[in-house]
Amino acid sequence: MFSPKTTYKIIRFRFNDGRRNIKGGLSLEEAQEHCSSPKTHGEGWFDGYDIETEQEQRRRARRRR
Repeated sequence: MFSPKTTYKIIRFRFNDGRRNIKGGLSLEEAQEHCSSPKTHGEGWFDGYDIETEQEQRRRARRRR
């Protein structure tokens, strides 16, 4: 049985090209640490984070099998 816990995903935002998920399954602390790094933003883009949905967690779990 699937029992989700709260996990977070990293989203790369580009000012002209929208956004895409680049990483998932992170704790809040891991997501915050990633996004506070100087390497996670630049001219025209930045990384942010959001809570993963249960559907996203399930999809990620299936890919690992």
